[in-house]
Amino acid sequence: MTPDAAQTRAEARARDWIDAWNRRDLEAVLDHYDDAVEVVSPLVVTRLGQPDGTLRGKAALRGYFAIGMAKPDLHFTLHDVRCGVDRVTILYGREDGRRVADTLHLGPDGRALRMSACYAGPAPVLETRLTRAFGLTAPVVQAPMAGAAGGRLAAAVSTAGGLGLIGGGYGDADWIAREWAEAGHVPVGIGVIGWRLTDALLADILARAPRAVFLSFCDPAAPARRLRDAGIPVLHQVQDTEGARAALDAGVTALVAQGGEAGGHGAARGTMTLVPEIADLIAARAPDTLLLAAGGIADGRGLAAALMLGADGAVAGTRFWAAAEALVPAGFHAAAHAATGDATLRTRAIDRARGYDWPAPWTCRVMRSAFTDRWHDADAPPDPDARAAFLSAQAAGDARHGAPIAGEAVGLIRDTRPAAALLSEMTADAARRLSRSCA
Repeated sequence: MTPDAAQTRAEARARDWIDAWNRRDLEAVLDHYDDAVEVVSPLVVTRLGQPDGTLRGKAALRGYFAIGMAKPDLHFTLHDVRCGVDRVTILYGREDGRRVADTLHLGPDGRALRMSACYAGPAPVLETRLTRAFGLTAPVVQAPMAGAAGGRLAAAVSTAGGLGLIGGGYGDADWIAREWAEAGHVPVGIGVIGWRLTDALLADILARAPRAVFLSFCDPAAPARRLRDAGIPVLHQVQDTEGARAALDAGVTALVAQGGEAGGHGAARGTMTLVPEIADLIAARAPDTLLLAAGGIADGRGLAAALMLGADGAVAGTRFWAAAEALVPAGFHAAAHAATGDATLRTRAIDRARGYDWPAPWTCRVMRSAFTDRWHDADAPPDPDARAAFLSAQAAGDARHGAPIAGEAVGLIRDTRPAAALLSEMTADAARRLSRSCA
């Protein structure tokens, strides 16, 4: 067999092995091993208490692997495959951000006679100014989606190497306190809707000393000054160059250039042109300011594109809205899995139904539904009965009579998985694509 053919075969077997783990097919995983296989791993020491870290035989391996498959958030992401004369090394990432190298010594039938595993802590797969500034291993910020991004989601993203943010939204102090407690001792940030920010809420946020504060839909000058004086990084989201100039004048840590593809509130400009235009503006006026791209970014392709457009990282909302830890009803997730990006629109109807008087020019991107069909173009706001029915549908996850708040990236989402797995996959895929583009 030629070296190229051996590499191709090894990569195919590695993908099969990773896929079997991710679908929790124990028999398919074990099929890669000889009946008399010997496995050496540091996890055998910690999980099974065996000092030499060695398992012998497929029966022992079955019980060991079953322990791993019992983890509800388990997910592997393939990074690379190295092929030798009689062995293959599979390099992959785990859901907790750790990197693993499994070397399989192969028998004549291609099954592993021996496997040795080596582990390392999380490391930057893509290093940018954002990862260096915040000590991240992935240049990804999870959007602070109001009501959906709670403490568990923010903590999961931060633990996995991104920057997780609690979606403080409209400023419910009790909700923020509860979700802050849910995050435990994991460093997370907080995002708020700027025109709802009060002095009392800002004081409460300052007292928590979050990892960062994400502001949107406001003049950032006054809150940014207080946050900066307290040593708290400020990420400010804008939808046009006028807003970008104001944010640069306010001395924010990072600008978030949000395209109209984004879910939730935003404006009309598209991500593809807005990001490089603001990148040029930053380079000319405040080159130390970080730039993040937002709007339609849900996988490694989007992250790679954001970096190529001149951003230091990406803000992902809808993809994490569909994470297992998000505070989103299952019915909304199911609707998103079946949707395309054509299934969304920007509207004011949802805010009228919820009693929020949003200022122009911001509208809210949601998934189309019977509710938006009826009220999107209506001259008058929904009547009391329609409002009550809408609010009930939102709480129940009824996507037909409510309106899931999600962006055009729903067309790229077909499952609900742990946030750490989503982040690992997104970053690894972006790194592979960027590496190929530079080859």
